[in-house]
Amino acid sequence: MNNLTNKRIKNELDDLNKSPIPNCSAGPINNNDITKWDGTIIGPEDTPYMNGIFNISIEFTSEYPFKPPRVFFKTKIYHCNINDQGGICLDILKNNWSPALNISKLLLIIMCIYI
Repeated sequence: MNNLTNKRIKNELDDLNKSPIPNCSAGPINNNDITKWDGTIIGPEDTPYMNGIFNISIEFTSEYPFKPPRVFFKTKIYHCNINDQGGICLDILKNNWSPALNISKLLLIIMCIYI
């Protein structure tokens, strides 16, 4: 992993710790590999997913932040844009990713659109 990628991931982790997102959390699975994260999203009130706990996997590639991380749901979820393997059909996870996006924004987008 290159220094830019590692620095960016560490900064995003610090930002998440300083300014947590309501109903969301994410961080490295272990301290020896900062590129593999687990995340959790709690279903918001007044939605069909209310009180549900949804686990996601986030994997950063060496091309991050210029390419999106690989993100998928580990918890089975019924949604027309999430496949049986937990793959998320979301344009910013494919062709419309921008280095201006970060994990905090991505978690909010996933929570708002899918849960």
